[in-house]
Amino acid sequence: MTRHHPNGPAACFTARLAGASGLLAVLAFLAVAGLVAWVFSVKLPEHEDEIQRQSQDRVRLQADRFAAGLRAAAADGRLTDEEIAAAPGAPRQWFARRTDGETRIVARFLTDREPVCRAFVLREPLGTQTAIRESAVPGDCAADVDTH
Repeated sequence: MTRHHPNGPAACFTARLAGASGLLAVLAFLAVAGLVAWVFSVKLPEHEDEIQRQSQDRVRLQADRFAAGLRAAAADGRLTDEEIAAAPGAPRQWFARRTDGETRIVARFLTDREPVCRAFVLREPLGTQTAIRESAVPGDCAADVDTH
């Protein structure tokens, strides 16, 4: 036995079309929701990791330039605050502490995220063969540095 829609074949077609449209709307919504979930769970963290890597690379390049500038400035046997501030790659915020036998410079490099602090230690006597030991300074050294 076949069923017939009480209002005729056109009404039956319209009812089926409405049902199919509703089903397509639900499927489209699920596809968009799945895409949004994928972007937030997979792509966004990958993008954040890439930004962090690029930021670290920029700090590394600036710190390398700064160390080379410090080495060049110390070649004459002394290292003044003016020479530190003028060194290529010098950040705007740093401080120098001179003790017997070494000069320790803590520099605060600004990044897209949070600042990065690095210490540069030059052992005396300063000269053309001056070695620089560089290390990370944990945390934010903002309270320790001066703006130049």
